[in-house]
Amino acid sequence: MGKYLDVGKKGVHFQDVERKIYRYYRKKGYSEAKARRIARATAGKIFWRKFGKKKGSKIIAKARTKAAKAKKKRRKKKKRRRR
Repeated sequence: MGKYLDVGKKGVHFQDVERKIYRYYRKKGYSEAKARRIARATAGKIFWRKFGKKKGSKIIAKARTKAAKAKKKRRKKKKRRRR
């Protein structure tokens, strides 16, 4: 897991780690969906190990909420374009 990012580095954001892992798997030839799924799971494991169960789960939950909001926003933009 350390090969993706320095896990001990201070101020690392979940999305940054996820993005780096995603790019790594896309370069390997994985599909977008599979690379995204692997990236989220691996980033989750990294943060779980770095911060422990309680704080790690809070970070992961926050990232999920942020991703859901972004997805909603993209849907709204697509609807506006269609009209």
